[in-house]
Amino acid sequence: MGIPISKDREAESEKVAKVHLARAGMDCEVILIIQEDGWDGWVELHNWAARNLDFDHYVFSCGDYFPSRDYLRVAYDLMIQTGHKLIAFNDGKWDGFIATAGLIERKWMETNYEGDLFYPGYKKHYADTELSMIALNQDVKGYCPEAVLIEVDYSKFEKGYVHKIDRLLFWSRKALFEQRGMIKKDVLEVYG
Repeated sequence: MGIPISKDREAESEKVAKVHLARAGMDCEVILIIQEDGWDGWVELHNWAARNLDFDHYVFSCGDYFPSRDYLRVAYDLMIQTGHKLIAFNDGKWDGFIATAGLIERKWMETNYEGDLFYPGYKKHYADTELSMIALNQDVKGYCPEAVLIEVDYSKFEKGYVHKIDRLLFWSRKALFEQRGMIKKDVLEVYG
């Protein structure tokens, strides 16, 4: 699993790795990706991991997400049982609608963005929304409400913002998908 950690949170990165390993409920490897100068956001960090790490299944998450007990085992079991290629964790806010954190199968992932996990034009936001929309369109998206990865950021509501360029990019790409008939109309409507 890949967990980007911003430079200002590097001191707590070992705790983040330990809690994810202890609560996974199955064997896994946690790779902390420390955001160095020159890195351009969460999407770039995960795309780097997708291109450079050896895995069959990958969890994309954040350094400020706390997992429930056995979260990975429960999500993985659901993936195997259903054949879904993207399992959204319960993040406490989107009910699986958007995989803000998810378990993804590498073979399927590689069919979307030439080896990247997310569309590389995004920086911080909407990459997970687009990936969720594509998975739903292909009927390979699942949701595991018992597998919780919930954000713990006590100042989020004070500083909360959405990267405006990412929002514009999402809306333009969504319009392109619609124009080219790449995404079913009912799926486009789900993602408003």
